[in-house]
Amino acid sequence: MSLKTPPTYLYIKDAAIVREVDEHSGLPTVHLYDCEGEMRYFFPPEWTDEQICHAIRFANKAFAAGYKLGDYTARYEIRAVLGIPHPAPEPE
Repeated sequence: MSLKTPPTYLYIKDAAIVREVDEHSGLPTVHLYDCEGEMRYFFPPEWTDEQICHAIRFANKAFAAGYKLGDYTARYEIRAVLGIPHPAPEPE
């Protein structure tokens, strides 16, 4: 089984960047929410929306790479337990 479409941590088009003042500290905050309204992360208030989108793209790449490695590792371990020879790694 190989992944045709890499999994995504957060779709930028479905995310909301909310800039507000924290009610407790009175300091500006920047929160990132997903499409379900769950806060995913917070950023320094100096960051622009473009910088935040760049960080999301990086997080998506790292998430996909980790998912792919986990998928390969699981297949490798299952084959080892069952005594099935390991195929050559899939080309990138």
